[in-house]
Amino acid sequence: MDRGWGDRLHAIDDLASFSTVIANLLIAWMVGQAALNFIVAPMVAWIDFAPEDGKGAASSAYGGLGMALGNNGFNVVGALFLSQYRLGFVIFGIIAFAGTLIAVLIVHEPSNLEEKLEQPAKKEKVSWSALSTVFPKWSIGRDYYLALIAKMFQGVGNFAITGYILYIMTDFLHRGSQTQSSIQLINMVMLVFGILMGLLAGPASDKFKVLKYPVVYSTIFLAIAALALFFRNTTGILIYAFFAGLGMGLWNALDNLLNLRVIPDQDRVAFFLGVYNLGNTVTQAIAPIIAAAVISIFGYSAIFFVSFGFALVGGICMLQIKSVAR
Repeated sequence: MDRGWGDRLHAIDDLASFSTVIANLLIAWMVGQAALNFIVAPMVAWIDFAPEDGKGAASSAYGGLGMALGNNGFNVVGALFLSQYRLGFVIFGIIAFAGTLIAVLIVHEPSNLEEKLEQPAKKEKVSWSALSTVFPKWSIGRDYYLALIAKMFQGVGNFAITGYILYIMTDFLHRGSQTQSSIQLINMVMLVFGILMGLLAGPASDKFKVLKYPVVYSTIFLAIAALALFFRNTTGILIYAFFAGLGMGLWNALDNLLNLRVIPDQDRVAFFLGVYNLGNTVTQAIAPIIAAAVISIFGYSAIFFVSFGFALVGGICMLQIKSVAR
């Protein structure tokens, strides 16, 4: 992976910190997301460098522990910079640069400069047959496509709630002055369970040789979490945080390894990981749109049923994967 993308992320955060209009901030955000995706997809491939009996632990450390600290832990830290947001942009830009550099140095990916380059193929006209060589037909890539569909549904189910959590707290749960503390409580509980899953899920997967079923269970936990908010009190918020933390912790810990297992062409791992990573970026974009439409037509209560249904569909798709037995 090119460590230069760490420099780019740092520069982008600096640009965002000094943006005075929404257009500049939006451009900085879009470029930042592109740079981030250049980092995330290749990093998943590093899991394959781990020994066969330690790939679960590697996936768990990367996805479970790393995502818990990044998504939930730094949400708590980021809240400290609400009154000094420009300083926060700069500091987190430095952290992004330093983290990328440290990762590259630790992994020390071997060079491929000595590999012989293949002769460029003749350009072919765009056709269905040419497209089928890029994306294999269903009979060949079935399990990969099922995993991709599952990720899309799980992502929409998750982000439909997390993307609107502030408005759910204020307009549906009517937390008032307790809104900020409630959101911090959710992030803290999810952080704890994310760290636990990051430490335990991968090693347990390696020891008991299970991978698919824990990922399926994670979607069930997320479905339960969505319905818990119907309690409309602190108990419901705690139940949501518990099951969402458990579900996302399991998913983040093992989903990347499952994806590596179902890639249909091991000579094009980077390509398929890049496509699979769209499950993160696309769902974050479309989930709020779906949620907004549902809320405007049916009210806030409906979004929990939508999240419940999407999460379950994701789990059912994962369960249909055949190349990973359990």
